[in-house]
Amino acid sequence: MKNKLLLLTLLAPLAVLFMYFSFDEENVEQPNAAPVQLTAPTDSVKTFPTIMIKEGDKPSRPLGMDHLKVDVKVIGNIAVTTLDMTFYNEKDRILEGELYFPLGEGQTVSRFAMDVNGKLREGVVVEKEQGRVAFESTVRKQIDPGLLELTKGNNFKSRVYPIPAKGYKRIVIAYEQELEEKSEQLIYYLPMHFPDKLKKLDIKAEVFNQKLAPQVQPKSLSNITFNRWEENFVATYHNENVWAKSPIYFAIPKTDHKENIIIEKGADGDYYFYVLTGLELSQGKALTKPKNITILWDASSSRGEQGLSKLELEIIEQYLQEVKPQQTELVIFSNDVREKIIYNTKTGDASALINKIKATPFDGATQYGVINTEALKGEHVLLFSDGLSNFGKKELSPVKQPLFTINTSPKADHSRLRYMAEQTPGHYINLSLRQVAWPELRKHFLYQQQKFVKVSAGNVTEVYPKRIKEFNGMQKGFVGKLKGTETRLKLSFGFDKEMEQATTITVDLDVDKHLTTTGLVEKLWAQKKLAELDLRYEKNKDKITALGKEYGIVTRNTSLLVLDRVEDYVAHKITPPSELLEEYNKLIADQTRGLEKTESEHLARVYADFQERVKWWEKEFKVLEIKTKKDKLIADTVAYRLRGNVSDVATYMNAEPTEEAIQERRESEVVSEIISSEQMQATGSVSYAWSATDDNAMEEDEKVVEAKGGRKSAIALEAWNPDTPYIKELAKVRPAELYKTYLQLKETYKNQPSFYLDVADLFIANDMKEEALRVLSNIAELELENHALLRILAHRLEQLKYYDLAISVYLDVKDIRAEEPQTFRDLGLCYALNGEPQKAVDMLYYVVSNSWDMRFPGIEALTACEMNKVIANASQELDLSDIDEKFIKSMPVDMRVVLNWDTDNCDMDLWVTDPRGEKCFYSHKLTASGGRMSNDFTRGYGPEEFVIKKALPGEYKVEVNYYGTSSQKLSGPTTIQVKMITNYGREKEQAQEVTRRLGTAKEVLSIGSFSFKHE
Repeated sequence: MKNKLLLLTLLAPLAVLFMYFSFDEENVEQPNAAPVQLTAPTDSVKTFPTIMIKEGDKPSRPLGMDHLKVDVKVIGNIAVTTLDMTFYNEKDRILEGELYFPLGEGQTVSRFAMDVNGKLREGVVVEKEQGRVAFESTVRKQIDPGLLELTKGNNFKSRVYPIPAKGYKRIVIAYEQELEEKSEQLIYYLPMHFPDKLKKLDIKAEVFNQKLAPQVQPKSLSNITFNRWEENFVATYHNENVWAKSPIYFAIPKTDHKENIIIEKGADGDYYFYVLTGLELSQGKALTKPKNITILWDASSSRGEQGLSKLELEIIEQYLQEVKPQQTELVIFSNDVREKIIYNTKTGDASALINKIKATPFDGATQYGVINTEALKGEHVLLFSDGLSNFGKKELSPVKQPLFTINTSPKADHSRLRYMAEQTPGHYINLSLRQVAWPELRKHFLYQQQKFVKVSAGNVTEVYPKRIKEFNGMQKGFVGKLKGTETRLKLSFGFDKEMEQATTITVDLDVDKHLTTTGLVEKLWAQKKLAELDLRYEKNKDKITALGKEYGIVTRNTSLLVLDRVEDYVAHKITPPSELLEEYNKLIADQTRGLEKTESEHLARVYADFQERVKWWEKEFKVLEIKTKKDKLIADTVAYRLRGNVSDVATYMNAEPTEEAIQERRESEVVSEIISSEQMQATGSVSYAWSATDDNAMEEDEKVVEAKGGRKSAIALEAWNPDTPYIKELAKVRPAELYKTYLQLKETYKNQPSFYLDVADLFIANDMKEEALRVLSNIAELELENHALLRILAHRLEQLKYYDLAISVYLDVKDIRAEEPQTFRDLGLCYALNGEPQKAVDMLYYVVSNSWDMRFPGIEALTACEMNKVIANASQELDLSDIDEKFIKSMPVDMRVVLNWDTDNCDMDLWVTDPRGEKCFYSHKLTASGGRMSNDFTRGYGPEEFVIKKALPGEYKVEVNYYGTSSQKLSGPTTIQVKMITNYGREKEQAQEVTRRLGTAKEVLSIGSFSFKHE
């Protein structure tokens, strides 16, 4: 696994995806069929899904598509696009891929299906955590489900496995959107730019209740024409062995400026209406020209993915020319505020400011919370960002001035940017959909637009959206519930509830006139309500989850899941598609018995494990201190008789013994007891103790190590220097040139987490702490919601004592990985380090008291000991009322070693060898001197732990054996964290922690050593 990426990242596949679906806007011909000339939308939102294949160290590549069916339905300005895709694997081996599907603002996935055993299986909407648990549990059974998840920035992804050798994989995805309006027309645009021929391409587009024929635009796929069918227009297309390098691109003419009204009856019996208004708002109320402005420039790594935006620089230049503020404050930030500079701009000259921006590298994660909004000097504030705040304090504190949020990236958190702007008289300006020149943008910076203020109608409820999206080129569509059969609806628009300048439109809703049966309006209502709730995600996430599940919509909290067998749906209490429902109900009825018994059995098992630890801690282990050859003979004899291997004796004696000598040792009367039956019963493994009995001549040499509590101790870590090309390059330069050289190397290694870990360590060694933290924070930007990467980042932040930042990352892991006990254990331990013992105890007891997957044997009792250490050392009174008293007992020890790792399904072993040469590991869990090893984790993340209550004098050697992985996915080098502690649980506790990367299987790493001696 050496030199492979840690995980398949989102960035590289998207870069390849952009390359394949690029569209040259400048060469698009002007249409002659449409009523008004149009140019093609900028192809910046890559709406077409692709499966990316990762093989070894090679760049990710898209899997070839064999057959594509596109189905488009448009009613009003609502479009539903269904993509039925059949991919072909030309390789002679089974492949695994990652389906990527980035969408634009307002586009929502509503269907996901995969072929299962030759039949199409529909995905069901589940809570995100439940879906992930079911998915990974099923994968471990060598059964292959599908899970489509929404990540940050309206990006969707799904693992796809298996893709059969020389075989096909069929996937169906549907998404819904409101169409963009331009020049009195609604625009439908779907890019297609396949590098290889499609064997079959089928397209069907239907526009319902349309009076004028849709116009196919130049540069669109040829041979598509719309024909009237009853009240609708329909276009069909079929071809074989076709180059699909042109988009599906047509315009729907508007017939008048009246309201387009659709009413449908929902499943709950209510009527749902959709009103597409012909609203033409005034230019707005002029904003007072500011004397000073502030530009907040997001210089994080994610903002640099597409390079410096020329459009953003043009906006700054034109805005300063228009406003000519006396001063412009430039605040450059990423994980921290990097610079604050004041420029004299009273002449409108922005050259110095723009040159500074051009010279600023994109680096680090994004942390909005580092900006002190109270201290901003500008009367207007312009924030240039993608909204993906992913580090530390993620929220921008309230801005009192008009705030304009400007985004040019298709991978953005639109909800966050919109909400921040709309709390002020400013606007969210989303430029990810299309390029717009300054003359069209100007009014959005200089005028406050009217907003939706209120709705007046007696029997109308829940009208959405609550506000107009000021800048997205769309008509103003509203949805709501109609309790009766008719009403007069009044929609009022004004400036922040200033009703004296309000604009009001009146719409008559009548079920008899407007009732249709397309089935789109109820779901559109749910989508618009979700968009409203998503503006305050943290506050509304429970409502978002419930609404997403009810209406089958993928949200931040829900996913679409495809499982193979009905038994898998039963195991996770997930209602299956209709074809499996009858069998599911029968099986689920049989499963409801005995649940309380199972829970009580779990708690009893955890308590038994904990009591075994207590018995170990209370047991006195007496060991003979080796000072003479006779002592050595006793130890060797015991070792030989336990292992039954001549070479072991030779290892202990450093000489090849004769058969006569071995026989003499076997018959020696100084060995009174070899194997303690009590230990055998307690641990289930072979362990041993020895003592001198009858030989009076040995009594003067014998010395029993008694419990003294606290010894002089030291921890030594093995020196480690990663043998990587970039570290070699950095080693050649002076400290003053390190950061510059790092930025140059970043272009090559930017998708490798190990690059940032190693470089950060180098910066720390050179006392460049600020740069080290910025470099390290890049890991948060590598792949959205990747729990393994986030764990690595959090552990490293914790080691560097950035506890607040580490906690924020652990909380992110908790949101996306709540099915694993390590999530809560990591967070609890970090709370303890941060001086928050109550939170620590609560989090750790959550691990103790809950049931976890069988992959994590014994983690509850281990965590209970860590919880007791926090309780014993707390400097404040704690509320322990919810904790079972049976689990409260402090057990301090001389020495503790803890091993954690970041990759699932790995077999990792902790080895500790004591001063006598006795190695404690998974098959020899208890040593003669009382050294104890925890359970072996072969399929999870650890932890594995070694503890000894009374350490022997001498040196303990700590090693890690990487046995291998059973993961189906090559995820790159595994990262381990080893924490070495003396006087654990006592006042004089000392600890050191190290992070190492592993290479190939069967690798043994020397981590460090402990040394103990009597005072």
